[in-house]
Amino acid sequence: MATDLPPMYTDTPLAVLHTPQFEMGETDPFTVEAFHMVLSHNSFIRGFNSIYQQAPRVPPADKADFVGYCIAWHDCVDAHHRYEETELFPNINKAASRTDLMNTAVDEHATFHGGMERMKAYLEKKRANFLAAELIAILDSFKDALYSHLKAESPSIVALKQYNRETN
Repeated sequence: MATDLPPMYTDTPLAVLHTPQFEMGETDPFTVEAFHMVLSHNSFIRGFNSIYQQAPRVPPADKADFVGYCIAWHDCVDAHHRYEETELFPNINKAASRTDLMNTAVDEHATFHGGMERMKAYLEKKRANFLAAELIAILDSFKDALYSHLKAESPSIVALKQYNRETN
């Protein structure tokens, strides 16, 4: 049976990230926290990839469930970033007696959340009538900004070691 579907690869279109603990072999609290952040980010990457790769393959009978999966992915990423902006980052700033340590990460959130909101709105409107090509075009509109952020946040957490009061 001939098909015009692209091949499926595990790390396509986004590659999973290596944990800083694996790369650096360190176990200080900052590296461990960055390790946990990478685990979360890798789950977002896997979810993004599964949506991207499965969208053109979903049988019509499963489209409504797939839309629910896509919206759950959106809501999970959105909740993660809301937590960072309202709890984690303010507490990091407070602990370091600063106000701006994680501003770059917050600014990065804004670069892709518009695309995520477009994805959710599109799926809520179309439901089981979504078109894979349209969904993938929306994903393509924010994937680079999303991936850049997911890669950058962990090293910024490791870099917080300089504010460790136990060693300074």
